[in-house]
Amino acid sequence: MTTVTMYAMEPDLAFDLQLHVQPGPAARCKMYGWEGSPPLVDSGPPPILESVFAAAFVRCGVLAYLNIPGQSIARAGWATSNGDHWLPLSPTFADRLRRRHPPWIMATRAPERARTLFTGSVSWSQQHQVGFVLREGRLPTLTRRHVVDVLAARNSTLSALGLPDEVLALVLPAVDGDFVEVVARDHAIERAMHLAISEECERHGVPFGTTLPPS
Repeated sequence: MTTVTMYAMEPDLAFDLQLHVQPGPAARCKMYGWEGSPPLVDSGPPPILESVFAAAFVRCGVLAYLNIPGQSIARAGWATSNGDHWLPLSPTFADRLRRRHPPWIMATRAPERARTLFTGSVSWSQQHQVGFVLREGRLPTLTRRHVVDVLAARNSTLSALGLPDEVLALVLPAVDGDFVEVVARDHAIERAMHLAISEECERHGVPFGTTLPPS
């Protein structure tokens, strides 16, 4: 049986990891990593941590991320299907040329469905995935440009990404998906998300610390 431990790192301790967004007055960043005994071989969070992260993120807001619907949905703004909300992304010229369907943005408050942030049709481990933690209420119009700019960002500023005000935080894969990078708009949001992750670790029986793992 594998024992999993999770830990959090402040950005100044993650100097050898390339961040999507640099911390600053308008952005608070924290990296979450894990280790297992025996050592984990798969990239991305192990299943127990998928549950921890999913439950923590939907406690803090609506979790929106890339996914592919399993049934036909009207392509006109946000649409509801099976309790979740779906927003189509405009296809690129290459998508049209190859007759390839682009992913949609799915928004949910259900922890069990939020796990597909890590396990769905859009790869977390290949760093193709992006999560948006949204404020309760009206869902913003997120576009392909928002997604592309966030995924391509390297040591960027949060303001440079031009995200809607309803986006409270970003959830991003780092280092082949072996870290979760959380970027919050302010200290209060960062603190709320960190507390939710800590409490979900406790609820799921996962040891959690705020220092680097043993070398």
